[in-house]
Amino acid sequence: MVGHGCRWLVMLVLGLTGLVVTGCASQQVHVPGATSEAMQRYEAGAFAESFRLASLAAASERGDERDRANLIAGMSAYRLGDTIEARRRLEPLTRSSAGEIAGRASVTLGLIDADEGRHLAAISRFTAAARNLEGDDCARAHLLAAASLELSLQPEEAAAQYAEALAHAQTPSLRATIRSRMEGTPGGAPYTIQVGAFSRSENAMRSASRLRDRAASLGLGTPRVEEIRDPTGRVLHAVRVGRFGSREQAEAARGRLGEGVVRVRE
Repeated sequence: MVGHGCRWLVMLVLGLTGLVVTGCASQQVHVPGATSEAMQRYEAGAFAESFRLASLAAASERGDERDRANLIAGMSAYRLGDTIEARRRLEPLTRSSAGEIAGRASVTLGLIDADEGRHLAAISRFTAAARNLEGDDCARAHLLAAASLELSLQPEEAAAQYAEALAHAQTPSLRATIRSRMEGTPGGAPYTIQVGAFSRSENAMRSASRLRDRAASLGLGTPRVEEIRDPTGRVLHAVRVGRFGSREQAEAARGRLGEGVVRVRE
């Protein structure tokens, strides 16, 4: 069952499936057309049939062709809600020498982890996938990692993944999607947590240093000192942590930090 916070991840990864077994049709050996037909059934949403056909192909094929068949079977099992079978099929494929197979297996395993609320594990899967994929597929893996980082309240790390996604994306529609998601991350994130404001910069630096380890352990990034002005125009040195796209995200992080107030960044 896909959690509410992860539904958009599933929609995003569908962009990967059309190319998931590119080249299969021209590489059949033992069961002509079997893997290709399984792929077609998968793309048509006939997941039970794609699982059946891919399983038959996996039992007959060898090498990369068998791995491709197992990849389709594992992805089909995931779409059917059988995560145990999906993991059984896909886990060995993460060590495949064929980067596109290893990458797509890691993406689906990451989605399973995200569905189950294990976002740190999902992040690791998605970043591993990105290292094995190219172009738009690599960009989508970074985009999935960014989304999981946001769900883990790690906005600065999410911003870095969005930047990687944008750097690898090739099609205009995907680049537009990435830019849209980036609006809620550093550079476009209007909210932050302010834990104090000092007239002397050295006092602000000491306060920021005190918070550094705790903020890092919570995934909020490094505390920073920013110059602000009070209502009388006096310059103060504010200690701030994190950047957030919504007040709700900021309040949740403030609760975890246990101090400070949510402010709109100047």
